[in-house]
Amino acid sequence: MTHFLSGSPNHTTVTVSDETDVPRFAFAESRYSVTEPNSTVSAKIVRYGDVSEAAKIYCVTSPGSAVSGRDFVTRSASDEATAVYFKPGEWMVTLRLCD
Repeated sequence: MTHFLSGSPNHTTVTVSDETDVPRFAFAESRYSVTEPNSTVSAKIVRYGDVSEAAKIYCVTSPGSAVSGRDFVTRSASDEATAVYFKPGEWMVTLRLCD
């Protein structure tokens, strides 16, 4: 079979969408609780999909029955301290929520 290309070479962009590579994040457990006083609670955050690159997510807190600043560490979306970093290849991190 013979192939013939006439004129200038054309360039084409091919995009492959593979949902298994999309990074997703979730808490390892659906519920975390702590009994006062003198208790700590940490949550494990799991990363799914492609873990070959570094990643950064933001974890925020909001009060319910606990009081912000007294019962747990306040974390707002506008504060860089809320960032949770994953190194390349890292698929789980532990985040301290309160103590």
